[in-house]
Amino acid sequence: MPVRFHEELLGESLDEAAALYTQRCQDLDPPTVGLHHVLDVDVRIEAHLDLLCAGGDDALTGVAATAAESAGGGYTGARALLRQGQVAAWSDLTETVLATPDDPDRLANGEPPRLAALKAASAHEAWVGDLQEAQRLLSTGGDSPLTTCLAYAAGYQRWDAAAALQAGLKAGVAEPATWLWALGQIGEAQARDTLLPFLEEADAEICRAAALALCRTEEDQMAAWLVAQALNQLWAPIVLAFLGGPRALPVLSKHIETGDVFAVTAAGLLGDGGGVDVLLAALANPEQATASAQALHLLTGLAPQEQRQRTPPVADPDEPPFVDTDEPAWQLAVSQQVWSQALQRAPLKLSPGIRYRLGHPADPAQSLLALRSPHVRQSLRTLLIDELFIRFGLGVHLRADQHAGRQLRVLDKLEQFLPHMVVKPVPGHFTFQGRRGVGA
Repeated sequence: MPVRFHEELLGESLDEAAALYTQRCQDLDPPTVGLHHVLDVDVRIEAHLDLLCAGGDDALTGVAATAAESAGGGYTGARALLRQGQVAAWSDLTETVLATPDDPDRLANGEPPRLAALKAASAHEAWVGDLQEAQRLLSTGGDSPLTTCLAYAAGYQRWDAAAALQAGLKAGVAEPATWLWALGQIGEAQARDTLLPFLEEADAEICRAAALALCRTEEDQMAAWLVAQALNQLWAPIVLAFLGGPRALPVLSKHIETGDVFAVTAAGLLGDGGGVDVLLAALANPEQATASAQALHLLTGLAPQEQRQRTPPVADPDEPPFVDTDEPAWQLAVSQQVWSQALQRAPLKLSPGIRYRLGHPADPAQSLLALRSPHVRQSLRTLLIDELFIRFGLGVHLRADQHAGRQLRVLDKLEQFLPHMVVKPVPGHFTFQGRRGVGA
């Protein structure tokens, strides 16, 4: 009886942690709550992980057997195994979880892709395996999802693995964008010769990842070259978002007119006060509307709301009709009319040629406030953290999908540090300082 009790208890704990992880993803993208609410979810996930680990080898065997049922289960199981040093079991679980394709209905209801969940799990636990063996696997490249998880962990935790990542990229990998991102996070300036050829890729995600990594190399000459070349290329918007000056907005506007969704986000990151009308016009394009609402919020600080439409579950003929009894969920409005009215009512005066964050001249403090906003999507929060590094030279271990408690502590420390910065950016200026604090 005690054995069955423990099996049921641990099974329930795994299921609850998996559901909480999915809830966490749904809360943050698109966002409906702030980091303090997510902190409660993170604390509960950690408690379930502690319980699973306390169950010993028998519990971990059960985890490995049942975690493959969902992305959340894979995330929870992978973290529990890594926390207990079970690297071989983690590797087997990764392969097992990814053997089942993603369910389109689950994705539509906010569950993350399985590979994304496993990448996050691999990064959220300190690596307990043989680092040299991990680097050997990375250097061989290949299309194994296991090495993709390792590459993500290497960038997230900043391993000394730049040479291995470069070797893997040259050998060929299934998801080069992940490896390029990892190189940029590690910040290896010598990697530029490996990164430059990827700017010619036809895949926008890949060439953007290469451009972002090059933006993070801290080389003034590289920064100047990237800005000079940033015209019609797929990677131009991300370079202009981080390194562009007052002349960047017309270039971004042309990219937006072609339907480039990322260019809309880049205009928000650039923060030029003259971009409001450009972003308002982008709201009329359904494919650009969400990005435009995010960019307008980042630029103006306004946050007009509209009720979120829930996706009902797939109809079951044997069940009663679905009736939504939950409280209304609200999200940042994507209506051009709603935003136009909000801007008319707001006492905002945004000038062209000046950078803004949340309606105020842009500086590191305003970017930190944006990172606390409950209206900023996960992908945009990731880019704001890159901005702290590239624009203002604040190289801190802050990640958009970290434990919320860790994020809040880092944000608090950064806010206390800002008055003591040696080189203080002028609010509203298009400065590029890099990690060394060198103006450009």
